[in-house]
Amino acid sequence: MDLRKRVHATVRPLTLSPQTGRGDQKKHLSPRERAAAQRPGEGVGTFLLPLGKIALFLFLVSFPVSGAGAEDPSADKLVLRRCPVGYARTSSVGAPTHGLLRDCLVEPGDRVEEGQVLGRLRDDEVRAEVQLRELEAKSDVDVRLNLAKKAQADNKMARSMALLRRGAINAEEVETHRLEVEAGALDVERARHAHQLAQVRLADAKTKLRACEFVSPHAGIIAAAPKHPGEPVAPNEILFKIVDPERIEVTGFADVTDVWRLHAGQPVRIILDVPAADLAVEHEVFEGRLTFIDTQVDPLTRTCKVLARVQNRDGLLRAGLEARMEIGPLPPPDAKPQALPVVKDARVGMTQP
Repeated sequence: MDLRKRVHATVRPLTLSPQTGRGDQKKHLSPRERAAAQRPGEGVGTFLLPLGKIALFLFLVSFPVSGAGAEDPSADKLVLRRCPVGYARTSSVGAPTHGLLRDCLVEPGDRVEEGQVLGRLRDDEVRAEVQLRELEAKSDVDVRLNLAKKAQADNKMARSMALLRRGAINAEEVETHRLEVEAGALDVERARHAHQLAQVRLADAKTKLRACEFVSPHAGIIAAAPKHPGEPVAPNEILFKIVDPERIEVTGFADVTDVWRLHAGQPVRIILDVPAADLAVEHEVFEGRLTFIDTQVDPLTRTCKVLARVQNRDGLLRAGLEARMEIGPLPPPDAKPQALPVVKDARVGMTQP
Protein backbone atom coordinates (compact mmCIF):
# COMPACT_ATOMS: atom_id res chain seq x y z
CA MET A 1 0.00 0.00 0.00
CA ASP A 2 2.84 2.39 0.72
CA LEU A 3 4.34 1.69 -2.71
CA ARG A 4 1.09 2.71 -4.45
CA LYS A 5 1.03 5.99 -2.52
CA ARG A 6 4.55 6.80 -3.57
CA VAL A 7 3.82 6.14 -7.24
CA HIS A 8 0.62 8.15 -7.05
CA ALA A 9 2.43 11.07 -5.44
CA THR A 10 5.00 11.01 -8.20
CA VAL A 11 2.48 11.06 -11.03
CA ARG A 12 0.22 13.75 -9.58
CA PRO A 13 2.57 16.72 -10.14
CA LEU A 14 2.68 15.89 -13.85
CA THR A 15 -0.93 17.15 -14.21
CA LEU A 16 -0.69 20.19 -16.47
CA SER A 17 -4.25 21.50 -16.92
CA PRO A 18 -7.84 20.50 -16.50
CA GLN A 19 -8.08 19.89 -20.23
CA THR A 20 -5.22 17.39 -20.28
CA GLY A 21 -6.05 15.47 -17.15
CA ARG A 22 -8.80 13.01 -16.35
CA GLY A 23 -11.63 13.40 -13.84
CA ASP A 24 -9.92 11.19 -11.23
CA GLN A 25 -6.74 13.37 -11.31
CA LYS A 26 -8.74 16.56 -10.48
CA LYS A 27 -9.67 15.13 -7.13
CA HIS A 28 -6.07 15.27 -5.99
CA LEU A 29 -5.55 18.99 -6.85
CA SER A 30 -5.30 21.44 -3.99
CA PRO A 31 -7.50 24.58 -4.02
CA ARG A 32 -4.50 26.71 -5.07
CA GLU A 33 -3.62 24.30 -7.89
CA ARG A 34 -7.22 24.25 -9.07
CA ALA A 35 -7.25 28.07 -9.18
CA ALA A 36 -4.09 28.10 -11.25
CA ALA A 37 -5.46 25.41 -13.54
CA GLN A 38 -8.65 27.38 -14.16
CA ARG A 39 -6.58 30.17 -15.79
CA PRO A 40 -6.55 28.98 -19.39
CA GLY A 41 -3.20 28.42 -21.15
CA GLU A 42 -0.97 29.43 -18.24
CA GLY A 43 0.42 26.02 -17.36
CA VAL A 44 0.71 24.90 -20.98
CA GLY A 45 2.58 28.03 -22.10
CA THR A 46 5.04 27.77 -19.25
CA PHE A 47 5.89 24.20 -20.26
CA LEU A 48 6.04 24.81 -24.03
CA LEU A 49 8.31 27.87 -23.91
CA PRO A 50 11.61 25.91 -23.57
CA LEU A 51 10.48 23.47 -26.25
CA GLY A 52 9.82 26.37 -28.64
CA LYS A 53 13.29 27.77 -28.14
CA ILE A 54 14.90 24.43 -28.83
CA ALA A 55 12.83 23.95 -31.99
CA LEU A 56 13.76 27.45 -33.24
CA PHE A 57 17.47 26.77 -32.65
CA LEU A 58 17.33 23.48 -34.54
CA PHE A 59 15.49 25.16 -37.39
CA LEU A 60 18.11 27.90 -37.75
CA VAL A 61 21.19 25.70 -37.61
CA SER A 62 19.75 23.38 -40.25
CA PHE A 63 20.47 26.02 -42.96
CA PRO A 64 24.02 26.49 -44.37
CA VAL A 65 25.74 29.68 -43.29
CA SER A 66 26.96 31.96 -46.04
CA GLY A 67 29.66 34.59 -45.71
CA ALA A 68 33.18 34.62 -44.32
CA GLY A 69 32.93 31.21 -42.70
CA ALA A 70 31.54 29.45 -45.75
CA GLU A 71 33.75 27.01 -47.61
CA ASP A 72 34.57 28.04 -51.16
CA PRO A 73 34.62 24.90 -53.30
CA SER A 74 36.56 26.68 -56.04
CA ALA A 75 39.49 27.41 -53.72
CA ASP A 76 40.62 23.80 -53.35
CA LYS A 77 44.00 23.89 -51.64
CA LEU A 78 46.07 21.79 -49.29
CA VAL A 79 47.20 23.37 -46.02
CA LEU A 80 50.23 21.95 -44.21
CA ARG A 81 51.00 23.28 -40.77
CA ARG A 82 54.15 23.42 -38.64
CA CYS A 83 56.48 23.33 -41.64
CA PRO A 84 60.14 24.00 -40.74
CA VAL A 85 61.77 26.96 -42.47
CA GLY A 86 65.41 26.68 -43.56
CA TYR A 87 67.92 28.13 -45.98
CA ALA A 88 67.98 26.48 -49.38
CA ARG A 89 71.78 26.67 -49.59
CA THR A 90 74.03 26.17 -46.58
CA SER A 91 77.70 25.19 -46.82
CA SER A 92 80.34 24.23 -44.30
CA VAL A 93 84.03 24.73 -45.10
CA GLY A 94 86.58 22.55 -43.32
CA ALA A 95 90.28 21.76 -43.38
CA PRO A 96 91.53 18.94 -45.64
CA THR A 97 94.52 18.19 -43.40
CA HIS A 98 96.05 18.90 -40.02
CA GLY A 99 97.60 22.30 -39.52
CA LEU A 100 97.52 25.66 -37.81
CA LEU A 101 95.18 28.46 -38.81
CA ARG A 102 97.27 31.41 -39.98
CA ASP A 103 94.63 33.87 -41.20
CA CYS A 104 90.93 34.31 -40.51
CA LEU A 105 89.76 37.00 -42.91
CA VAL A 106 86.02 37.08 -42.10
CA GLU A 107 83.74 37.31 -39.09
CA PRO A 108 80.15 36.15 -38.48
CA GLY A 109 77.76 38.44 -40.29
CA ASP A 110 80.13 39.36 -43.13
CA ARG A 111 78.75 39.05 -46.64
CA VAL A 112 81.02 37.11 -49.00
CA GLU A 113 81.08 36.35 -52.71
CA GLU A 114 81.66 33.07 -54.49
CA GLY A 115 85.38 32.23 -54.60
CA GLN A 116 86.34 34.69 -51.87
CA VAL A 117 89.18 33.57 -49.57
CA LEU A 118 87.95 33.19 -45.99
CA GLY A 119 91.18 32.11 -44.28
CA ARG A 120 94.49 30.26 -44.65
CA LEU A 121 96.53 27.60 -42.95
CA ARG A 122 100.21 28.00 -42.28
CA ASP A 123 101.78 27.08 -45.61
CA ASP A 124 105.50 27.92 -45.40
CA GLU A 125 106.62 24.47 -46.52
CA VAL A 126 104.13 24.36 -49.34
CA ARG A 127 105.16 27.80 -50.59
CA ALA A 128 108.80 26.71 -50.58
CA GLU A 129 107.88 23.66 -52.62
CA VAL A 130 105.99 25.83 -55.09
CA GLN A 131 109.05 28.03 -55.57
CA LEU A 132 111.23 24.96 -56.13
CA ARG A 133 108.82 23.52 -58.70
CA GLU A 134 108.57 26.85 -60.48
CA LEU A 135 112.35 26.93 -60.95
CA GLU A 136 112.33 23.37 -62.25
CA ALA A 137 109.48 24.09 -64.63
CA LYS A 138 111.06 27.26 -66.00
CA SER A 139 114.45 25.64 -66.69
CA ASP A 140 114.85 23.99 -70.09
CA VAL A 141 118.64 23.60 -69.93
CA ASP A 142 118.51 19.82 -70.26
CA VAL A 143 116.37 20.07 -73.37
CA ARG A 144 118.68 22.56 -75.04
CA LEU A 145 121.80 20.61 -74.01
CA ASN A 146 120.52 17.39 -75.49
CA LEU A 147 119.41 19.16 -78.64
CA ALA A 148 122.96 20.42 -79.04
CA LYS A 149 124.39 16.94 -78.52
CA LYS A 150 122.01 15.54 -81.09
CA ALA A 151 123.00 18.21 -83.58
CA GLN A 152 126.65 17.31 -83.01
CA ALA A 153 125.87 13.62 -83.58
CA ASP A 154 123.95 14.47 -86.77
CA ASN A 155 126.91 16.47 -88.06
CA LYS A 156 129.33 13.65 -87.32
CA MET A 157 127.00 11.20 -89.07
CA ALA A 158 126.89 13.37 -92.16
CA ARG A 159 130.71 13.52 -92.39
CA SER A 160 130.95 9.78 -91.87
CA MET A 161 128.59 9.12 -94.77
CA ALA A 162 130.67 11.36 -97.02
CA LEU A 163 133.87 9.57 -96.03
CA LEU A 164 132.19 6.20 -96.50
CA ARG A 165 131.29 7.07 -100.08
CA ARG A 166 134.94 7.84 -100.77
CA GLY A 167 136.08 4.71 -98.96
CA ALA A 168 137.98 6.65 -96.27
CA ILE A 169 136.30 4.88 -93.31
CA ASN A 170 134.79 1.50 -92.79
CA ALA A 171 131.13 0.63 -92.16
CA GLU A 172 131.69 -0.09 -88.46
CA GLU A 173 132.57 3.51 -87.73
CA VAL A 174 129.51 4.71 -89.65
CA GLU A 175 127.28 2.39 -87.60
CA THR A 176 128.78 3.80 -84.39
CA HIS A 177 127.95 7.34 -85.48
CA ARG A 178 124.42 6.28 -86.42
CA LEU A 179 123.85 4.87 -82.94
CA GLU A 180 125.10 8.14 -81.44
CA VAL A 181 122.45 9.99 -83.46
CA GLU A 182 119.71 7.70 -82.14
CA ALA A 183 120.97 8.09 -78.56
CA GLY A 184 120.96 11.84 -78.98
CA ALA A 185 117.34 11.79 -80.13
CA LEU A 186 116.36 9.68 -77.11
CA ASP A 187 118.18 12.10 -74.79
CA VAL A 188 116.19 14.98 -76.24
CA GLU A 189 112.94 13.08 -75.75
CA ARG A 190 113.89 12.27 -72.13
CA ALA A 191 114.74 15.91 -71.41
CA ARG A 192 111.41 17.11 -72.82
CA HIS A 193 109.55 14.50 -70.76
CA ALA A 194 111.37 15.64 -67.61
CA HIS A 195 110.37 19.22 -68.40
CA GLN A 196 106.73 18.17 -68.72
CA LEU A 197 106.94 16.36 -65.38
CA ALA A 198 108.28 19.53 -63.82
CA GLN A 199 105.21 21.37 -65.08
CA VAL A 200 102.96 18.72 -63.50
CA ARG A 201 104.84 18.89 -60.20
CA LEU A 202 104.38 22.66 -60.21
CA ALA A 203 100.65 22.29 -60.73
CA ASP A 204 100.51 19.75 -57.90
CA ALA A 205 102.37 22.10 -55.56
CA LYS A 206 100.01 24.96 -56.43
CA THR A 207 97.07 22.66 -55.68
CA LYS A 208 98.50 21.94 -52.26
CA LEU A 209 98.93 25.65 -51.72
CA ARG A 210 95.32 26.33 -52.67
CA ALA A 211 94.26 23.56 -50.27
CA CYS A 212 95.66 25.72 -47.49
CA GLU A 213 93.12 28.41 -48.41
CA PHE A 214 89.48 28.30 -47.41
CA VAL A 215 87.27 29.60 -50.22
CA SER A 216 83.56 30.37 -50.13
CA PRO A 217 81.66 27.98 -52.43
CA HIS A 218 78.86 30.48 -53.03
CA ALA A 219 77.73 33.97 -52.14
CA GLY A 220 76.10 34.43 -48.77
CA ILE A 221 76.65 35.44 -45.17
CA ILE A 222 79.13 34.01 -42.69
CA ALA A 223 77.03 32.27 -40.04
CA ALA A 224 79.89 30.83 -37.97
CA ALA A 225 83.68 31.12 -37.75
CA PRO A 226 84.62 29.33 -34.53
CA LYS A 227 88.41 29.25 -34.98
CA HIS A 228 90.97 32.00 -34.41
CA PRO A 229 94.48 32.45 -35.90
CA GLY A 230 97.05 30.18 -34.30
CA GLU A 231 94.60 27.45 -33.30
CA PRO A 232 95.12 23.90 -34.60
CA VAL A 233 92.65 22.39 -37.01
CA ALA A 234 91.87 18.78 -37.90
CA PRO A 235 90.57 17.17 -41.10
CA ASN A 236 86.83 17.63 -41.70
CA GLU A 237 86.59 20.13 -38.84
CA ILE A 238 84.13 22.92 -39.69
CA LEU A 239 85.89 26.28 -39.77
CA PHE A 240 83.37 28.45 -41.62
CA LYS A 241 79.63 28.14 -42.22
CA ILE A 242 78.04 30.10 -45.07
CA VAL A 243 74.30 30.52 -45.64
CA ASP A 244 72.46 32.08 -48.55
CA PRO A 245 69.53 34.00 -47.00
CA GLU A 246 68.07 34.98 -50.37
CA ARG A 247 66.46 31.58 -51.02
CA ILE A 248 64.34 29.82 -48.42
CA GLU A 249 63.35 26.16 -48.39
CA VAL A 250 60.23 25.07 -46.48
CA THR A 251 59.68 21.41 -45.61
CA GLY A 252 56.17 20.02 -45.28
CA PHE A 253 54.66 16.61 -44.75
CA ALA A 254 51.58 15.82 -46.84
CA ASP A 255 49.14 13.05 -46.03
CA VAL A 256 49.38 10.01 -48.24
CA THR A 257 45.85 10.64 -49.53
CA ASP A 258 46.98 13.95 -51.07
CA VAL A 259 50.31 12.85 -52.56
CA TRP A 260 48.93 12.01 -56.01
CA ARG A 261 47.42 15.49 -56.32
CA LEU A 262 50.80 17.19 -55.94
CA HIS A 263 53.49 17.82 -58.53
CA ALA A 264 56.61 19.93 -58.81
CA GLY A 265 55.94 23.47 -59.91
CA GLN A 266 52.63 23.96 -58.09
CA PRO A 267 52.27 27.41 -56.52
CA VAL A 268 52.57 27.66 -52.76
CA ARG A 269 51.96 30.38 -50.20
CA ILE A 270 54.07 30.53 -47.05
CA ILE A 271 52.80 32.27 -43.91
CA LEU A 272 54.89 32.29 -40.75
CA ASP A 273 53.28 30.90 -37.62
CA VAL A 274 54.98 31.91 -34.36
CA PRO A 275 53.29 30.31 -31.34
CA ALA A 276 52.21 32.54 -28.45
CA ALA A 277 52.91 35.70 -30.45
CA ASP A 278 51.23 38.06 -32.89
CA LEU A 279 53.99 39.51 -35.03
CA ALA A 280 53.67 41.73 -38.07
CA VAL A 281 55.69 39.25 -40.14
CA GLU A 282 52.98 36.63 -39.54
CA HIS A 283 50.69 38.69 -41.78
CA GLU A 284 53.16 38.61 -44.69
CA VAL A 285 52.64 36.12 -47.52
CA PHE A 286 55.60 34.64 -49.42
CA GLU A 287 54.88 32.98 -52.74
CA GLY A 288 56.92 30.20 -54.29
CA ARG A 289 56.79 26.79 -55.96
CA LEU A 290 56.92 23.15 -55.00
CA THR A 291 60.35 21.81 -55.96
CA PHE A 292 60.39 18.24 -54.64
CA ILE A 293 57.94 15.50 -53.67
CA ASP A 294 59.53 12.53 -51.97
CA THR A 295 59.01 9.11 -53.52
CA GLN A 296 59.03 7.47 -50.10
CA VAL A 297 56.12 7.51 -47.64
CA ASP A 298 56.77 7.27 -43.93
CA PRO A 299 55.00 4.06 -42.86
CA LEU A 300 54.53 5.33 -39.28
CA THR A 301 52.97 8.72 -39.98
CA ARG A 302 51.68 7.89 -43.50
CA THR A 303 53.05 11.20 -44.73
CA CYS A 304 55.30 12.22 -47.60
CA LYS A 305 57.91 14.98 -47.49
CA VAL A 306 57.52 17.93 -49.85
CA LEU A 307 59.86 20.87 -50.39
CA ALA A 308 58.99 24.37 -51.50
CA ARG A 309 61.29 27.28 -52.30
CA VAL A 310 60.46 30.94 -51.93
CA GLN A 311 62.37 34.18 -52.24
CA ASN A 312 63.20 35.74 -48.90
CA ARG A 313 61.64 39.11 -49.52
CA ASP A 314 63.45 41.84 -47.57
CA GLY A 315 65.13 39.13 -45.50
CA LEU A 316 62.04 38.66 -43.33
CA LEU A 317 62.20 34.89 -43.09
CA ARG A 318 64.54 33.18 -40.65
CA ALA A 319 65.70 29.59 -40.53
CA GLY A 320 64.33 27.62 -37.60
CA LEU A 321 60.84 29.14 -37.63
CA GLU A 322 57.66 27.28 -38.52
CA ALA A 323 55.20 28.25 -41.20
CA ARG A 324 51.93 27.28 -42.80
CA MET A 325 52.20 26.03 -46.37
CA GLU A 326 49.22 26.45 -48.66
CA ILE A 327 49.47 24.45 -51.88
CA GLY A 328 46.97 25.05 -54.60
CA PRO A 329 44.83 25.11 -56.47
CA LEU A 330 44.73 21.32 -56.50
CA PRO A 331 43.10 19.06 -59.07
CA PRO A 332 39.82 17.47 -57.94
CA PRO A 333 40.11 14.28 -55.89
CA ASP A 334 38.72 12.16 -58.72
CA ALA A 335 41.26 13.49 -61.26
CA LYS A 336 43.93 11.29 -62.79
CA PRO A 337 46.85 10.85 -60.34
CA GLN A 338 50.04 12.73 -61.10
CA ALA A 339 52.75 10.34 -62.32
CA LEU A 340 56.27 10.63 -60.99
CA PRO A 341 58.86 11.87 -63.52
CA VAL A 342 61.07 9.08 -64.85
CA VAL A 343 64.74 9.95 -65.32
CA LYS A 344 67.09 7.59 -67.09
CA ASP A 345 69.92 6.16 -64.98
CA ALA A 346 68.41 7.74 -61.87
CA ARG A 347 68.51 6.09 -58.48
CA VAL A 348 64.92 5.09 -57.85
CA GLY A 349 63.51 5.34 -54.35
CA MET A 350 66.27 7.52 -52.94
CA THR A 351 65.28 10.36 -50.64
CA GLN A 352 66.62 13.79 -51.53
CA PRO A 353 69.23 14.92 -48.99
